[in-house]
Amino acid sequence: PWADLPTDLLSSIVDRLEIIEPLSFRGTCMDFRRASRDASASIESSTSTRPWLLAHHPDPDTGNCFIYKQWRSNPYSIHLPDLKACMFLPSYQGWLFVFKPKQCSMFFFSPFSRAKIDLPDFPMNEIQHHATVFSDLPTSPHCIVSIRMPTEVFVISKGQTT
Repeated sequence: PWADLPTDLLSSIVDRLEIIEPLSFRGTCMDFRRASRDASASIESSTSTRPWLLAHHPDPDTGNCFIYKQWRSNPYSIHLPDLKACMFLPSYQGWLFVFKPKQCSMFFFSPFSRAKIDLPDFPMNEIQHHATVFSDLPTSPHCIVSIRMPTEVFVISKGQTT
């Protein structure tokens, strides 16, 4: 059976897959999940992968998103419940910076691994007319976020209390 394939062969297979395919591959069984762990990590940190676009379903309360590949006309559909009723801010190296207006919460989210890094709550329930940047990968202890709005600038770091 497929599950009896050697781990190094499984790893070699998953290394040749595009960004979305490892998600299906690792959902097959525990051995496939273990074999895809390293490939998933390299996909998340890779700067050489072709551009992708992640967009909300027209109703953002569903948690459904579409991932568009530059040269394909049909998007991949993916259900990401963590992104229900969220606003996407900037992204970098596979990480999204996300704002949930109803809860005033902010977090980093990797749609491929579904890893989530919470940040302190934002003092406002909306962000309009803004420029938002983050300084480093969210996994870095030195990562800070800056949000410039017309009359205020907010600087937020991981582990900070509001």
